[in-house]
Amino acid sequence: MFKTNLNSTDLRGLLANNGYADFTVKCGNRTWGIHRAIVCTRSFYFKRVCAGNFKVSPLILPMPLFNNEAELNAKEAMQSSITLEDDDPAFVGGMLEYLYTMVYPSVASVFRKSDDLVFDARMYAIADKYDLPDLKRKVQEAFVLLLPNHTEDVLFAEVARAVYELTPQTDRGLRDLVNDILWNNRATMFP
Repeated sequence: MFKTNLNSTDLRGLLANNGYADFTVKCGNRTWGIHRAIVCTRSFYFKRVCAGNFKVSPLILPMPLFNNEAELNAKEAMQSSITLEDDDPAFVGGMLEYLYTMVYPSVASVFRKSDDLVFDARMYAIADKYDLPDLKRKVQEAFVLLLPNHTEDVLFAEVARAVYELTPQTDRGLRDLVNDILWNNRATMFP
């Protein structure tokens, strides 16, 4: 008898064993078999890629490899594969796990430390890049819970740098949180 009530654990298993996968994501030395029915319903980016409505930025692909734009747009969809060359495989894996579970694992951890804030900043940047507003919101929730507890850590400067280097200048999600901490603790941080 088939199980009719799929929960996030079941979907995580699909990602882990590639069963019935119909699309491949490659990043660094990692390859994931993913399921269009799952990722395309949860990510506008993957929906565009899998439908062939995806345009590669000229900054990423400086030389034309295809004869026309239509051929370029359909490449990933026809090959059922995409290579994400500019990203860290650990964060692409985290993003894909999120798409299968809709859980940001960092939020569930009770024992978070200040270097997790750098992880959060990097995951936020991935969520922004791949158009995942729900993941951005969950990362921001985790970040806001942890940040006030680590204002005196030596890693705070690294966290602030990561936020400003990794997130888009127009996105105020994490930047405003860092700014608030700096402003509210200016007397002790900058004596």
